[in-house]
Amino acid sequence: MRMTERGSARVQRSGPATGPEGPWGGEMTSAALFGLARRLASEGGDWATADYAAWLLQLPDSIPVTRGAAGGPVWADAFLGPGKELTYTILFSGGETPNLLKVAGSKASADLECELSVASAGRVAARARSLAGTCSMEWRQSSRGHMTLRIRNRGTAAYLVVSSN
Repeated sequence: MRMTERGSARVQRSGPATGPEGPWGGEMTSAALFGLARRLASEGGDWATADYAAWLLQLPDSIPVTRGAAGGPVWADAFLGPGKELTYTILFSGGETPNLLKVAGSKASADLECELSVASAGRVAARARSLAGTCSMEWRQSSRGHMTLRIRNRGTAAYLVVSSN
């Protein structure tokens, strides 16, 4: 169990992580699943099951670096309730190849509104509304810089995954 969270260090979430309280019938974030594996090992003494669960949660050690997010592709997951909003800051490389950012919700009924803007200027670079719970944005960026991703949920509560090229 070598990691406590599967998110990329290059994706910075603004504000605390939130989620439902009590039993949940839907998907769980990787951080919640890792916490469950940790509790299995420490409280229940079931090291074999905890080790297997942690192994299932691991990402490959080396993700191929492509042009897009600075340092390679980024990945993060979160829970987003109805009427709530999340904000991330991501550093992207500049160049001719378009950047690609995808936000995928666990439920098709999640009505996501995604907006990407230049962090320093507040100028909108891309905007998308979800189709079946997924936003996909592609844009060109001439120079390296931080971008702000704002995600609003106007539909059903859902877990979501943010990923880039």
